[in-house]
This record gives sequence, structure tokens and C-alpha cells, in this order.
Amino acid sequence: MVAGPTEPAPARDGRYIVDLPDDYCRCSYPSVFFWRDRVLIGHTYAHYDENNEYVMPGRLRVLPIKWLYGGDENNMKPNERLKKMFPLPRRENK
Repeated sequence: MVAGPTEPAPARDGRYIVDLPDDYCRCSYPSVFFWRDRVLIGHTYAHYDENNEYVMPGRLRVLPIKWLYGGDENNMKPNERLKKMFPLPRRENK
């Protein structure tokens, strides 16, 4: 049943609301993008950090397409155009 625009939002019965475990994590399915001779595989995973803040970092892995077929990933050459299209976020030094 879906609430209409003039109806109040449905409320979940309190018996079914529980605290999340300390090791709670929400993971996404990977996204895959092919660009020339590369495959880009990315995903996000959300969790609570040590300061009890909800964070949702992402991961991006860039590999040669031949890696999917058992090829070596160490023979890749840097690609400046790919870096501009998919810039990685800067990490803060702690």
C-alpha cells in the first residue's frame, strides 16, 4: 500500500525497529565501464566510522580488458585522458 500525497506517511511499528550492529555496512553492486583497452570497475560501501559518522567512500579500479581473461595488469601505461575523465578524489593526510 502506498500513501497518497494527502495522506500521512506510513509509520513502521516500533517492534521492527532495531539498532544497527557495530559492523554494519551497505555495499553496492559494482559498476563497470569499458573505455578503449581499459575496464573501470567502481563501487561504494557505506558504514559508520570510529567517530560514529556515516561515510560512503567509493572505490575505482582501472584494469586492462585482458585482465578479465587472465592477463597481466602490470603492463599498463598511464593514460592522461582517462585521468581527466575520471579524476580520483584527493585524500587528506591525517
